Amino acid sequence: MQTASFQPLKSFPVKDPVSTVVFFPDGRRIATGGHPDGTVHIWNLDSGKKEGNPLKGHSKAVTHLAVSSDGTGVVTGGKDSQVLLWTIRGNQNPLSRRLLALSTIGQDGDPVVKFNTSTGIPSLIAFISSSSIDVWELTASMNAARVKQISIPNSTILSTCFSKADPNILAMAFADKTIRILNARTGDGAIEFDGCCGSIPTLGWSPTSQRLFSTASNMKTINVLSQNNAEWTKQEMVGHTQAIKCFDVHPDGKFVASGGDDKVLRVWNADSLVEIASSENISSAITNVAFSPDGSRFVAVCGMKKVFVWDAGPMRALQDTPSRPSSRNIGATLPSDPLGRFFSRYPPFDYNPDEVSTTEFYRMCSHFHWERRSQEREAAYQSFRRALTEQFNYRFGTDFDSLASWQLLCARLGRPIPNSLKECREVFMATNANLVDLVHTNDSVKTFDTVEELSAYTRRTGKIFPRGDVKAGDLLRYLLRHIFNPELDRERHSGGGRNGRWRGQRRR
Repeated sequence: MQTASFQPLKSFPVKDPVSTVVFFPDGRRIATGGHPDGTVHIWNLDSGKKEGNPLKGHSKAVTHLAVSSDGTGVVTGGKDSQVLLWTIRGNQNPLSRRLLALSTIGQDGDPVVKFNTSTGIPSLIAFISSSSIDVWELTASMNAARVKQISIPNSTILSTCFSKADPNILAMAFADKTIRILNARTGDGAIEFDGCCGSIPTLGWSPTSQRLFSTASNMKTINVLSQNNAEWTKQEMVGHTQAIKCFDVHPDGKFVASGGDDKVLRVWNADSLVEIASSENISSAITNVAFSPDGSRFVAVCGMKKVFVWDAGPMRALQDTPSRPSSRNIGATLPSDPLGRFFSRYPPFDYNPDEVSTTEFYRMCSHFHWERRSQEREAAYQSFRRALTEQFNYRFGTDFDSLASWQLLCARLGRPIPNSLKECREVFMATNANLVDLVHTNDSVKTFDTVEELSAYTRRTGKIFPRGDVKAGDLLRYLLRHIFNPELDRERHSGGGRNGRWRGQRRR
């Protein structure tokens, strides 16, 4: 199958090998671990430089990382069998606190520390020795309490991963090439699958469903285990020509990025399991890959101690699957996008994500027979306004100075994607398009020759973006127009900075 080719936005060197990488919530910084001296470094992706002081507290390399949802807390797990909580304080030295250590709980060996990162700060921590799992829970006050000790005799555990859709579910890969899935709190419900992994396995769950991806350093395929009610199915993603070293699943569960010894970064449609894009060969084997929390960019680390930064925007233009989940992607979880979550609060209304959100909102009002000025409709409308703003942030981010966000906007319009921030802004701002249409599905976006035509279309269709929402980021605030007074926008083609005439404009 013919796939698209794409290039990294930038790259920069790192001094030491990297075995683990994680994004901060802002999507502009990453933390890297695996350095031999046990430190963790924070990098600014825009500058390619280290930011602040390194995190020094482990005596051996850090193998696992998690970042809190506000970006001020980092949890590190290392080969020294310690779990540390760090408080990030800008350019000041970070503060650390030991959460748990094997030496204090009577364990021996050199286990791997794994933790559930679905909430940013772990709620469950699993100490993995060769044939047992010691599961601990962190309370709100960040104290550790043992939940369960699970013994698996005559087995050798190589890797584990907590589910993102259900944080209590733990997957384990064994030396005999089997994978077992069980409840980490109780040890119950163990399900075993044969031939799903090999030596040095990698496991990863979809964020939006009970779907487990697995591979190993001696495999050229990624296995996919999908749960449909009580049934599990196994499929394969085939395309790499040499062993796979790493992969990550996009935050919306629709894409997978993978890399390995063939020195090619590949992007897959997670629903059809088909490769949709690939990079040109880079300098050496790809050892790590990670998506940003908002899904707007991702990074790949290669064995030559180099970090590549990629724009995830073009992936959405390549996506050819419908937004409704197929039979291979069913899970008892809430929709991942804000609009989907909003409409899920109003059963039995059958929300159709293939329709424009404003059309669906008005159809829902008719379904429930809400009068125009009724209390129920007004409350729902206020929640819908908030969800629409959050949907924009979900798709495009909030940072006015993010090149990846502006490139994603250009790609959404079907325009060529420039490589500079200035060119991206010029391309996008020279186009008249409705923001409600923009956050809709990947259908082509209708454009207009003049602001007046856009204004008339917006008023006629009722596709009016909310104004003054506290969730609106700098990027959205910059893009909002004076729809009911389009003459105020006549000068838009002549440029204008972030603090110029666009500041404070409200409706589109």
